[in-house]
Amino acid sequence: MELDNQAANTEPGEVAEPVGNAEPATDTTVEPIAPEPEPAATTKPKSDGTTKAFSDRLNAKQKEWEQAHAQEIAHAKELERIAKRLGHPSVEAYLKVQDRAFLEEEARTRGIDPEVLERMNANEREAQAAKAKATELETRVNQYERREALTKLADEYPAKNPKWADFFNANRGDIMALANAMTGDGLTVDEHMDAAMLQVFKDKWEPPQPVDEEAIKKRGVEEYKAALKKQPPAEGRGGGIPNAPPKTTGDPFKDAYLKSREIMGGAHQ
Repeated sequence: MELDNQAANTEPGEVAEPVGNAEPATDTTVEPIAPEPEPAATTKPKSDGTTKAFSDRLNAKQKEWEQAHAQEIAHAKELERIAKRLGHPSVEAYLKVQDRAFLEEEARTRGIDPEVLERMNANEREAQAAKAKATELETRVNQYERREALTKLADEYPAKNPKWADFFNANRGDIMALANAMTGDGLTVDEHMDAAMLQVFKDKWEPPQPVDEEAIKKRGVEEYKAALKKQPPAEGRGGGIPNAPPKTTGDPFKDAYLKSREIMGGAHQ
């Protein structure tokens, strides 16, 4: 009743005061929600063929790899099919179960506990891995020492072999590469260097062309004829081969007469 009386005594435009524990009136006006902007239209970049070419190369490489590993891929697919058929979640889980089964079978055959056999196999694998690592390290050390020895020998080789110095210096890279690749034959580093140098020499040496004696003779005759044509004619002669021996009758007086007529340009009647 009190609320009704207060509302009745309130003038238009005035807000009634709350009475007691009553909450004040709140504005329940809902503001309009602005519409979300439409996403801007995106234009797909034009392809210049580069992406397609890369994709083609990638597909070709993938196909080449699959052809090279066709047997392994087929085996992996077969394992996956078997694991799925036997209810294993993955191929790895199936192989783990199989490994354990083989281990227990071998342990029964050898009459030992499977756990003991498993530790023995683990120790053997660790020993093999350590041995392989030691062998690899030894190989690297040997290769390093071999390269150092070859480099030192190459530096000294021209001085010790002056006859081959020019050829060795001009082909040092090829000789060094070949000598470094010569391993496992029981030869020393010096012997490998000599063998490599001789092999490179055989590969690069060109035998001289055979001598064509007939062509030389023919060329000599042609050069001689050309030289004769360039010489001036002999004095008192109208031409012919220069320095040709004069004609003779056997009579010195007659020869002298004929010579005088030649010089004078006349002819003997």
